[in-house]
Amino acid sequence: MTLCFYITASLLVILIQTTIIPYHSLVHGFYDLPLLLVIYLALYRPIRESLPTVIGLGFVMDSLSGSPLGLYVSTYFWTCAGILWLMTFLHIRNRLLLPIVVAVAVLVENIIFLAGMVMLVPDMRMVGCIFSTVSVQVLWAAVTGPLFIIFIETVHGQVNRWHSQYRIKENGYNRT
Repeated sequence: MTLCFYITASLLVILIQTTIIPYHSLVHGFYDLPLLLVIYLALYRPIRESLPTVIGLGFVMDSLSGSPLGLYVSTYFWTCAGILWLMTFLHIRNRLLLPIVVAVAVLVENIIFLAGMVMLVPDMRMVGCIFSTVSVQVLWAAVTGPLFIIFIETVHGQVNRWHSQYRIKENGYNRT
């Protein structure tokens, strides 16, 4: 059931990222929403669940975005690995640190994307608006990212409760 939730959540986030966000001027320059799912998986799920989902999500984003193959996979993988590494000596699951974690993850993602662009087109001139775009994305991430992650965590918990209640009824057990 958890795998079905991850697939559904991934597809829903990708759908919102590719169809709704680009057409609203209010959220112009919004950050990468699937990154929030990667952060959630790294923070709150075991590695055996998070790593395959992160890699699958990266492959789907690579195929939909038209970016060089492996850019999203490597970005999501290293973001997940970095968060898992930080959790070994910092308590970053704390909700007060969540805005910082999300903002840093968005900043690292943008740095990886810019490094990928520089490697592909070495004579590319850096546009002056890149700094302002990244700044806006980091600000959006710090403000809205923790809310999305808490929402994903709540929905996942509710789906797990519904599934366990269904299994109890299916097996003929009654909790009352």
